Amino acid sequence: GFVRARVDGELIELDHPPALDRYRRHDIEVVIDRLVIREGIRARLAEALDLALATGDGAAIVAPMADGAEPSKRRRAAGDARDILLSADFACTHCGLSFEPPHPQMFSFNSPQGMCAQCDGLGRRFDFDPDLLVPDDSKNILAPCIAALRTRPGRWRRHIYEGVARHVGFDLKTPWRDLPEKARRALLFGTGAAHITFEWRGRHGVWKHGGEFPGILAELRSKHRKATSPIVRRFYEQFMRETACDACRGARLNPQALAVTLRSSATGEELNIAQLCGLSIARARAFFEELDLGPTESRISVEPLKEIRSRLEFLLDVGLDYLTLDRAAPTLSG
Repeated sequence: GFVRARVDGELIELDHPPALDRYRRHDIEVVIDRLVIREGIRARLAEALDLALATGDGAAIVAPMADGAEPSKRRRAAGDARDILLSADFACTHCGLSFEPPHPQMFSFNSPQGMCAQCDGLGRRFDFDPDLLVPDDSKNILAPCIAALRTRPGRWRRHIYEGVARHVGFDLKTPWRDLPEKARRALLFGTGAAHITFEWRGRHGVWKHGGEFPGILAELRSKHRKATSPIVRRFYEQFMRETACDACRGARLNPQALAVTLRSSATGEELNIAQLCGLSIARARAFFEELDLGPTESRISVEPLKEIRSRLEFLLDVGLDYLTLDRAAPTLSG
């Protein structure tokens, strides 16, 4: 068993645990070992870290102590800035992102594990085009300049737009063509996770409420998706066209797959699978000859690289060095 724990930032002996408030959230971390950095502790340190990661389900905390401090009497705030959070998983402890371990299906846009969630692996979407939505850019958003909105905004929608305008810093009465790009993007695509304060003015004063603004395009997409009348759907579709997916930029894969890269030892260039497929056959063959791999990676990749290089060599031998691997079949002749 374990002898000590850190409860709400304070080290305690588990033989005499403190009484905890059942209605309050507590931070409880078990202490695996306490070490003084010196020569000869490598084996003990490795054993302690392995046990900490196993006990913490892949996560461990290193809590440095100041010289001369008495650990048993020192109190520290939970989540102390000096704490070092370690993870054995595919996770970044600084930005809070984590991923599943990579597997072959993750690199296929035909697989649910690899495809872009926005375009279902197609790389293109039938979506609203901002240029078609604003036929007359001399009008402002209240006119409205966005033709798909059809009518002037009511009081509720207007107070939402006013909150966005205060947050971003622009005037709703400014013509669309004079709005800064930041304001246009905020109105069309939303403000992301930013918290906006909206003010509803009524007879009894001002009521303030907060929330996020998803953007006008999100509202129009919802209306188009829910429309059951062919006439209504055709009305919205006159402002739509097929464009590259704005999430994957036409790469067809999800962010995790696109984050995996290979590095060239000759140029230092790092490419993901979509960028590799965009190379010509000749350039791709050269890239796979100059990969920057360590000893372990080299042993693991012997057979895959042998197959890749063989297939690229065949394409070069038949005179197709100018083609790219991502060319669609209908664009090829013969």
